[in-house]
Amino acid sequence: MLTQGTARPSLSLGESIYRVELDEGGVAAVRMKDSAGLARRVRASRLISTMPLPDLVTTLRPAPPAPVLDAAQRLRYRGLVFVFVVLRGGPLFRAHWTYHQDPALCFNRLSELGNFLPDLYGRDHTVVCAEITADPGEGAWEDEELTLARCLRDLQIVSPRPIRDAITATHLR
Repeated sequence: MLTQGTARPSLSLGESIYRVELDEGGVAAVRMKDSAGLARRVRASRLISTMPLPDLVTTLRPAPPAPVLDAAQRLRYRGLVFVFVVLRGGPLFRAHWTYHQDPALCFNRLSELGNFLPDLYGRDHTVVCAEITADPGEGAWEDEELTLARCLRDLQIVSPRPIRDAITATHLR
């Protein structure tokens, strides 16, 4: 969650929002708990949240009208798994993002971070992020080892050069 109040913006990770307080101008404050259950309130005039919209809408106070709550609960969404692969050598692709619509591939989009920030890894390495849509309980979400293997296999299919020089791969959800 990113909040901006009267001071400078702040980023909060690993905390759960349980209330978003609204006033006539929009967001007024956010109430959240950390992993130990310690609650805090942060004044905010803006909020960027990555929580699913159906969940976010239920935290709003005052609560939205019933038709809005009902519509939000009918929304469906998919989770995302990110696989980061560190490779020896320069960039694989010219574009930062490449989209893949082949259902045989495990990923929908690849992003190559070195194309966005060329000095981040130097000329000897590149990092490719594979984005995989999956929900809890599905293979890509649950089976990290299999997902990493499939990702490397599919990356080789779309890559203009061999992927045998992978240094490491990390699975995040």
